[in-house]
Amino acid sequence: MLERNVKNMVSQFIQKNSVGKNKIINILIFISCFTAAFVISFTKFGLMKSPFAVSLAGALPPIFSIAVMAGSIFSYIIFPDVYTLPFALAVVFAVVLKCASMKTTPLKNSIIVTLCAFLSYMVDFMLYGFDYRILFNYVYAVIASGIVTYYLSVLFSSQKGIRAEMASDKYVSAIVYFVLISVCSSFAIAGISIGRILAVVVILAYSRNYKCAGGAVAGALVSVTLLMCGAGSVYNTVFLGLSGVVSGIFMKYKKVTAAAAFLIVNVLSGTVSGYTMSDILSYVDIIIGAIIFCIIPVEELHAEGNHISCYSEMDGELQRFASFRMRTMAEALSGVSNDMPQTADIRYSNDGNIRSVYNIVCKECSGKNYCWGCRNNTTYDVFSAAVENKNISVSDIPEEFDYCFRLNEVVYEFRNIMNNRLVDITAAGCMRVSRNVFEEQLRTSAQIIKGISSEIVCGFVPDKRVTERIKKCLIENDIGFTSVAAYYNVNKRLVVEVYCSKNAYISGYRIYKVLGDEFEKTFDCTKNYDGEEIRFLISERPRYNIETYISQKSMNEGEPNGDTCDCFKDDSGSVYMMISDGMGTGHNASDYSKTAVAQVKKLILSGVGAQESIKIVNSAMMVHGKEEFSATMDIAKVDLDTGNVTLYKAGAGATVLRRNANVSSISSNSCPLGVSGNSECYSNRFSLKVNDMIAMFSDGVPEEVYTLVKRELLDVKKDVSDISGSICNIAQRVAKDDVSVIVAKIISQKA
Repeated sequence: MLERNVKNMVSQFIQKNSVGKNKIINILIFISCFTAAFVISFTKFGLMKSPFAVSLAGALPPIFSIAVMAGSIFSYIIFPDVYTLPFALAVVFAVVLKCASMKTTPLKNSIIVTLCAFLSYMVDFMLYGFDYRILFNYVYAVIASGIVTYYLSVLFSSQKGIRAEMASDKYVSAIVYFVLISVCSSFAIAGISIGRILAVVVILAYSRNYKCAGGAVAGALVSVTLLMCGAGSVYNTVFLGLSGVVSGIFMKYKKVTAAAAFLIVNVLSGTVSGYTMSDILSYVDIIIGAIIFCIIPVEELHAEGNHISCYSEMDGELQRFASFRMRTMAEALSGVSNDMPQTADIRYSNDGNIRSVYNIVCKECSGKNYCWGCRNNTTYDVFSAAVENKNISVSDIPEEFDYCFRLNEVVYEFRNIMNNRLVDITAAGCMRVSRNVFEEQLRTSAQIIKGISSEIVCGFVPDKRVTERIKKCLIENDIGFTSVAAYYNVNKRLVVEVYCSKNAYISGYRIYKVLGDEFEKTFDCTKNYDGEEIRFLISERPRYNIETYISQKSMNEGEPNGDTCDCFKDDSGSVYMMISDGMGTGHNASDYSKTAVAQVKKLILSGVGAQESIKIVNSAMMVHGKEEFSATMDIAKVDLDTGNVTLYKAGAGATVLRRNANVSSISSNSCPLGVSGNSECYSNRFSLKVNDMIAMFSDGVPEEVYTLVKRELLDVKKDVSDISGSICNIAQRVAKDDVSVIVAKIISQKA
């Protein structure tokens, strides 16, 4: 069983790893691991041998961990030492457990090494007796070996490459430098310590890249490492942290100036502590390290090397990816104006105007039966002529109506009708001009974006090695494509974009299934079409997900709900929950809210930010709609990588959050869309964890129901559907408007 597992792991590693396909390179790596373990066996860590051979065996793939085990055992056979035995045993235990386990993770490797180191020390105590003087060193070695194993596993399993991983993960780079300094501190040439030279280079490099803070942290960590390994006295070592701070101040000048400041601080520290022969040699180490720092390009130590070289080689494809994004955004902007309900032409009805005057004046008149009964046709003809007269006066009314004692009021109302008609016509003309200007601005913006889309470089830099691996995988599975880009987002999730021609018949499920088998990861897949190309976005599953449930009730039975709710996911791994409440109830309110949600959603999916999308739609509603064309907008954006939620509110009601068993209500003072030209909306971000909840409501949910909301959210036995339905049912009994409720819960999901 063990032999079969080892063979399977070796074959899988060789098939998955591009390096493993070259037998010569594999042999060189095997020899390097053997040599590294042999050398580490002779290094010290405090009062004992260095434990980092165990960490190396735990972090490497099984085939190379066997090389580490062979090197450790070989060193013990040639130079038998009671202090070397525990670590040789720990390496053997670690390799056996790794070979017995088919799939490993950094955390699992760390646990294996920690347990193996602990068991080997127990064996050592049983064979040679308990010695409390080295107990502390053993405990420190166990903890250090576990931590080092974890970060080395992250480094060796990274698909970005070793240099890119160290550049993007400060903890990984710190552990690598810690191990190198610890190992090198045990070697000296003519009294010159290699470890101290490397330590000086690391401190100055961190000062160069991160200024005073980097120099201080690097100096402190390096000082502890050198003291643990016995590579310097206490006095001249503790001043390395202060030297790092001072050099960070001078890093805005040339590297030589900063290195000189570093040397001066260390020399001055010698005048305080007094000089010994070892101190003088340590200053020689510092001088050599400062010289090396001035020679090597330290700025590139934290640059992602393979990504930088990839840029120039993939420049053409990068422009293609940028063009797709820009074209999508341009289409969204163009559609905002076209999809808005247009202002109807102003039409006036004579019958309606006559009826209006009748209701205001004649209806309460005692003689209405005579005018509108016996002389109905004559009265109607006179009123019809009055409606068309722009400058009507009492003298324009026929003498036969002189008996009317409310004739002045009738004329006054007809004048008001004409004045209002002129105002409406003028306002409609201004609105039409504003609408045309707005549409022209959107069309011009869309044309500009389309025009420059071929000249703008994409906002990400593909990982060349992973991209080539994916291309080969797709070709092997007969999946046609025009372009492929693979990259890691800021949260280190793998994202793959596969572009195909618009006539291609390709299943997104097949693509992400093939990639899932290739990388042994779980992916999500979305499909977009910009009119010219099809894009499949395959992204590694994020850390979090949400459970959502929407409940809605109409105020009037048989009429549509005036609220519109939606929930969707964007390309970056964020989920948006939206509620829009159109003014009024029924069909008109429903149309307003649907339009607002559809346009904001389209803009967000095209790459426009939520706040900017709200501003654009607000402007469109201001110039396209009638006076009552308005709607609220309530958005909750949940980042599935971090769990953070950002709330955006434009005239919306309160949102209730349950965080760590505490319930809080978040409200804002802002205007609905289509009401004011000032489109600034409320925005705030909150941090959520697993099992925290979000409850969103339309304006129809009255404040007196919020007590029930808090009680429902604190009931851990209920799921989101029960909570949403319960709140909606109770709110609908006392509400005077349509009711909509969205309840969401943060959950964890396996990657």
